[in-house]
Order: sequence, then structure tokens, then C-alpha cells
Amino acid sequence: MARGVAVKSSAKKKGVAFVIDCSKPVDDEIMEIATLEKFLQERIKVGGKPGALGDSVSITKNKGKITVTADPTSPNDRNVYELRYFNIEDDAAGDE
Repeated sequence: MARGVAVKSSAKKKGVAFVIDCSKPVDDEIMEIATLEKFLQERIKVGGKPGALGDSVSITKNKGKITVTADPTSPNDRNVYELRYFNIEDDAAGDE
């Protein structure tokens, strides 16, 4: 019998991309796209810390659109719980 050969997939998991279309307000001079980009950079939280985007989140602007791209994190980062128990000896049982 022949053994199966494991094949590694070279495709990465894609992240999540959000596109904010600001072309109408920018054309009407209601807002500036640079101020919205700065606001997003200061307010987006990564790891519970605002403004610390690192390599996992990128913000780009192109004409009247802002794209926020987030890379997927490992599933072990979220909701990690540790189970601990303490062995408490009964002092009264030790006296008998």
C-alpha cells in the first residue's frame, strides 16, 4: 500500500477589509479624508490599546475611499482560560 502525501497549501488566510467611501462628503467639502484617516488611526484598538495598530491593521486612503485591513489573529489569542484548583487540606482531619 502506498502512503498518502500531505500537501501544504500556500494560500494564506485572508484578513477582513472594510472600505469607507467618503467621495461625496469630500467632493462637497464637508470633510477632509486626511482627518478621518487620522481619527481612525488614533481610535482603532488592537489588543485593548487604542492607536497601537502594529502589523495586524493597516489603513490606506485612495482618492475618496479609506480601506481598513485587519489580518487574522490566531484563535488562541481570544478567550483563553486557565483552569486552576487548589488542594486545601482539612486541618481537623489531620488532628485525628
